[in-house]
Amino acid sequence: MGPFDSLHARLMYYGGLFDGEGTVYISQPNRLTSVAGFALYAAVTMTDAAPLVWLVRDFGGQLAKSGVINPPKIRRQPYKWCVCANKAARFLSAIRPYTMVKAPQIDVAIEFQNRKDSVGRSGRHGLSLEERRWRMEMSKRLKELKTLFVHGELNGIRANSVNAEIANTELNESFLFDSKCVETKRPTGSNRLPEDIVQSIRN
Repeated sequence: MGPFDSLHARLMYYGGLFDGEGTVYISQPNRLTSVAGFALYAAVTMTDAAPLVWLVRDFGGQLAKSGVINPPKIRRQPYKWCVCANKAARFLSAIRPYTMVKAPQIDVAIEFQNRKDSVGRSGRHGLSLEERRWRMEMSKRLKELKTLFVHGELNGIRANSVNAEIANTELNESFLFDSKCVETKRPTGSNRLPEDIVQSIRN
């Protein structure tokens, strides 16, 4: 029995995967074409399609190629798995206990979809002004959560997404490197194997 035979194990894996490779957003109406919008989307993009196939099996959605191969920067074909609306909310609710970085975004997304379901279809006269403003605000809040500073303004480091509860920890200067790190080896004793170490090579 492999680890992926357990749904619980897969959910934990999906949570970590989504924290690193996932995105969640709320689309807005197209003002030029008047196409209805305010739809919730969740997606994961990566070059290894195997985990995305498991996501399709567990949560449905679509799996397709994302972008084109453009050597030398892009050598492997990226793939994108995407779900929307209630399927997205179901996926996000399932992985929420196993996420950290994107947890606040997931909370906003679930709140959005729950209210959208309670309001129901927009009907003949469309959305009320109040409801439209609320949905715009939720979309805006989701975007803002993706541009918070990771370690405060002092370091000037931004992330695509971050949990606000862990965003105020200042990064010690000793963790910042002004040049690349290389892997070297050193003997640790006559009867022991070499130990891998990471050493910063500074200018």
